Amino acid sequence: MKTNKTLTLKKLFYIAAILVLFAGCQTDTAFVDPQIAITDQAFLLSEKSPSGTMVGQIVATASQKTGLYYYLIADSSSKAFFLNDSTGELFVLDTLAINYNRVQQISLKVMAVYSDSVNNYSQSATIKINIKNEPDWVHWISDRTSDKNKDAVVNSLYPTMNQPHPDIYLIDAWTNHLTDITHRTYLQFNLDSIPSYAEIIDATLHLCNPNDGNTDHFHSSFTGLNTFYVRRVTSEWDDETLSWNNQPNFATDGQVLVPASQKENQDYSIDVTEIIKERTGNPQNNVGFVLMLENEAYYRRVCFASLNYPDTNLRPKLEINYLK
Repeated sequence: MKTNKTLTLKKLFYIAAILVLFAGCQTDTAFVDPQIAITDQAFLLSEKSPSGTMVGQIVATASQKTGLYYYLIADSSSKAFFLNDSTGELFVLDTLAINYNRVQQISLKVMAVYSDSVNNYSQSATIKINIKNEPDWVHWISDRTSDKNKDAVVNSLYPTMNQPHPDIYLIDAWTNHLTDITHRTYLQFNLDSIPSYAEIIDATLHLCNPNDGNTDHFHSSFTGLNTFYVRRVTSEWDDETLSWNNQPNFATDGQVLVPASQKENQDYSIDVTEIIKERTGNPQNNVGFVLMLENEAYYRRVCFASLNYPDTNLRPKLEINYLK
């Protein structure tokens, strides 16, 4: 970015002196026809616009296009902007100065200067920049060590058994001594720090395969695709008492069908925006996710590190962007 083109008082005095000198040599016709015109203009600029954002183009007219230049008259606001002296394009230079909470309108003085083969001419104008207030957005990340999150795995072979706080999430259909067994995983993040009125922009659930060398923890599509659902749980559940027999209700609207794994230790980032949006205005709707195979027919499996996995970097993570 070029340095800002501004007119200091010293430069302004110098130009004015030249103009006065030339004015003394002008004919009456020159005074009637000043050869240059510029009017006040207004632009709209979003707050916190990054450096390099074009605010708008200042327009002046002269008898010829060549020899026309633009200058910012230096003041406390002009330092936040850069003016291309030959095109009149005005750009943001300091994004921190574009803050609606501090100022809603910025006024700049601009001088257009034109020189022909005989005389110099100039006119000034006021440029008003109205700052647009943009809603603040927040990037929220779940706490991987919080004890306010909860999880549990249930299985069909032992329908009354409770398995809270597992190290591994199994979402599979398999056999145990030639007996069918199906695992589903329930997972809930604490969202109390997100206002109930927040407007959800997007939400992503990150799940990591433990990749620990244990073949029982590999993803598998041995007899068919291991596509699986992430569904919204719609009724309360207790991780200390949850079992196959007392699973909570879940909804299929907004569900996400996650594609089959392409490798045995694949990690996933899953768009769960529609599920999280159901909580907007209704915090009681946050009763978590259930992860289950699309086709619970053996031998198919996906496996992930849990909220309790020793390596905290592999634990599930929920990321939400929202407007407050």
